Amino acid sequence: PVVASGFGANDTAGGFANNLGAYGFAPYGISAAFSAIASGGLIFAYTGFRNVIELSCEATNARRDIPRAMIVTIGFSIVLYIGLQIGYLGGLPADTLAKATGWHGVNLNSPFADLAKMLGFTWLSWLLIADSSISPSGSGIVYTAANARNVFGLAKNGFFPKIVMRVSERTGVPVVALLVNFVIGAGMIVLLPSWHSLVEVLSGLAALTFSIGSV
Repeated sequence: PVVASGFGANDTAGGFANNLGAYGFAPYGISAAFSAIASGGLIFAYTGFRNVIELSCEATNARRDIPRAMIVTIGFSIVLYIGLQIGYLGGLPADTLAKATGWHGVNLNSPFADLAKMLGFTWLSWLLIADSSISPSGSGIVYTAANARNVFGLAKNGFFPKIVMRVSERTGVPVVALLVNFVIGAGMIVLLPSWHSLVEVLSGLAALTFSIGSV
């Protein structure tokens, strides 16, 4: 709906011309972009590709299916996120950007839901708010399974006690590893005050693990 609004074809959507004309492309430079990658949740958003590998032992044709799953997952994510950014940049009302005196002053509580409401799509705003409560459950289920295997692997390599490798005979699930993850996860939620703080810490840890692999 935001794209269909015309990016300035009506009286509400801002359009790219207003944004680029007033503030230019990337007004805060490349350093701001790299900062967003590390602390703004971008790394966190793309770490899902690891789950393809971590859950790949059940694949019947791993040589064929794992590369396909990786390429499709990453490619779809890139297209989706770029599309969302185009919709946000082109749909933000020009007066909102003007009142904020630049992008640093734009501070929406729920960016896409608030943007949809500004453009008159109240139904879309409610749908996005409802989806923000439902969608994370899918990611949570996948990460619960994948991280249990990670802890199991750490125990197998000697970093955790062997008891962590205990697997339920009935379900085949590493139950002790699940319990360890639950305790650590609950601790992080209690200690960190907000979602942004949680993602910032996790993104930093993810960046560290990726840099180790590069070295």
